Amino acid sequence: MFCSVLHSSHSTSTCQASNGRPSRRAECCVRIGFENGEVLDAEYLLGADDCSSKIRQLLLGFDTAQPCPSGYLFATGITEYADATRTDAITKAYHVASIMMGTESVGGVGRAYLVMSTNDPRDKSAWTTFWKKLWRGEPLDLSGRDALQYIESNTPPLLDVFQSAVEWTARDSSVYIDEMKYWIPMPWDNLGGRVTLAGDAAHPMLIYRGQNFQHSITDVDNYVETLSRLEMTGDGDAARAKALMNYDAEMIGRGSKAVQQFLEEAEKALDPDRIKDMLMMTKGHIKGA
Repeated sequence: MFCSVLHSSHSTSTCQASNGRPSRRAECCVRIGFENGEVLDAEYLLGADDCSSKIRQLLLGFDTAQPCPSGYLFATGITEYADATRTDAITKAYHVASIMMGTESVGGVGRAYLVMSTNDPRDKSAWTTFWKKLWRGEPLDLSGRDALQYIESNTPPLLDVFQSAVEWTARDSSVYIDEMKYWIPMPWDNLGGRVTLAGDAAHPMLIYRGQNFQHSITDVDNYVETLSRLEMTGDGDAARAKALMNYDAEMIGRGSKAVQQFLEEAEKALDPDRIKDMLMMTKGHIKGA
């Protein structure tokens, strides 16, 4: 059995499926064409090519497959503080990660997530860390020094070490601002079970509660289990179509619910009267909650 997960530096331009039951020696039944003229043949294609998935566009059409802007901006700053005292203040905020909730913005610092690299673990002044900041706003196309200056001058301030993490950031640091986007999954023609989606290609969602990765793992686990079962039973075209239809139905239902949940989480996160009702507060990071 051959299972192809799309991964290429070239954009996909076509995706076609031919009839015929796959076997270990059968000719491939999916042909993927790339814009540079490259062609890839496979028995199955799993599109896992991020929020703006090209495979999703091919299955549903460009307009239908476009991710939706959320109105929530997401900044990341990657920096070395060149000062062990400052690094300590950031990494000791909490032993894993610490989040500050506010009525206008959300910030995050911590240890396990935020220490990216170091040449000498004993020299905290040289640790590379990163911080996060979220707020409502208009889409921006800024990076580096311009992004940092915008964040400092035009976004609601955070408190204590959360604000210090931003203020201590060196001017030449890598800083990015992106608008979070989402897409609520809907049924697509999976070409007789040959082509489907997983992860952010299937259900890109906002980052609240950190469930994106969990859902991606569930997708892939279910997909591999489905193909393994088909390989063992060898029941033909009808069985394949039904099995992948079931995979799609479960994933679309679960993904749709999660995308909607995290849109609601974003609203609650900036509302002091509703923060206590967030799933992150009532359920934590429990899978499937």
